[in-house]
Amino acid sequence: RPFLSTFHAFGTYLLREHGRVLGLPRHFSIADRDDSISIIKASLQAAGYDPKSLEPRRILNVISREKGRLIDAAHYIEHLERNPFGEVVGEIWRRYEQALSASHSLDFDDLIMKAVFLLREHPSVLSACRERWQYLHIDEYQDTNVAQYEFARLLAGPRENICVVGDLDQSIYSWRGADFKNL
Repeated sequence: RPFLSTFHAFGTYLLREHGRVLGLPRHFSIADRDDSISIIKASLQAAGYDPKSLEPRRILNVISREKGRLIDAAHYIEHLERNPFGEVVGEIWRRYEQALSASHSLDFDDLIMKAVFLLREHPSVLSACRERWQYLHIDEYQDTNVAQYEFARLLAGPRENICVVGDLDQSIYSWRGADFKNL
């Protein structure tokens, strides 16, 4: 039977089925953008910053962009640009992840990033997925980012049974890291 889904829905499915090996509960919640903004605001306040002067949306956009590049908080903090805003982002991102974890939640970017980490770090899960989904068809491929590209690459594996469809003239998600060169 065909399995039809978006990248995010497929990541959710894999994480609910196999996420326990990453320490995720099966019944995690998914934080939407408003939830994430609220967590960022609370994290700023807890760290002693004024959420009105640091734009929580801007911080969330940085976190989202980095997760779309498969960069997690620890890697960002270790390799961040040494500037005041980058340091604030690192501190708030750490608090943001702690708050998500405490509420058994993932944000939208986690649904793909953590699914990629799951497949990379657990060969038995990757093997089972490749056996179940031997053929991949992905539409609107011009709008994939690094994380989505890697997700598809891992699933396709050595069989390379993948068909992608896209139109370079319709690339509309460059603002969130989509790279038409993936096509």
